[in-house]
Parts: sequence; C-alpha cells; structure tokens
Amino acid sequence: MATIVRYRDDKPASVKWPTRIVSPTHASRCCLTRMVALGGLQSETHAHVHYESNQKYTDTVRFQYMRCVTCGFTVKRIVAEEPDAFTFASLRKAFQQPMFSREPAGAYAGRHR
Repeated sequence: MATIVRYRDDKPASVKWPTRIVSPTHASRCCLTRMVALGGLQSETHAHVHYESNQKYTDTVRFQYMRCVTCGFTVKRIVAEEPDAFTFASLRKAFQQPMFSREPAGAYAGRHR
C-alpha cells in the first residue's frame, strides 16, 4: 500500500499536503490523545489473483491520514476494506458448509463414541 508519509528522524516533521508528509519514526506519549485527521477519506484499489482458481479480483481500502499535533507523528489509519464480488461469493460458499461435523474424524474418532 503506497503512502505519502516519509519516516525520518534527521528532518523536522512537516506537512506538504497532499503530496508529502515527513514524520518522526516513532510515536510519543502525546500521540495517544493529540491525533487529528488530515484531509478526508481516501481509497485505493488493489488487483489480486486468487491462488487456487487464478481468478482476478480487486478490493478497495478506505483510509485517512492521522497526525499528532504536538510531535508530528503520522499514520495511515485504515477505515474500511471493501471486498469484491469474488470474495463475497467465496464467503457465501464457506458459510454454507457445516461448521462442525456430527461424525468425529481423524485419529481420535474411535475414542469419542
């Protein structure tokens, strides 16, 4: 996932929204309570190929940059991930399968009867 944040300790924190943000490499105590949103929600679409069926699919990730007003530490906060139709279809198929079998299987099958 691409980002406009550059983590560096040799330069002061700065914001050149929306092209580049220079951030310290680690968070401080102030970051727990002083994070604010930079800009609005953004989204990225990623293309993938399913490893078993070789079907192509895409998913969309919605995110927002959050920055500490005190020290300048910045992170990319994932807000939502929207799976594609292929993922929904495979989830539907998985949930149609029974979660537990009535018959025990494996090496311990005979001990439970």
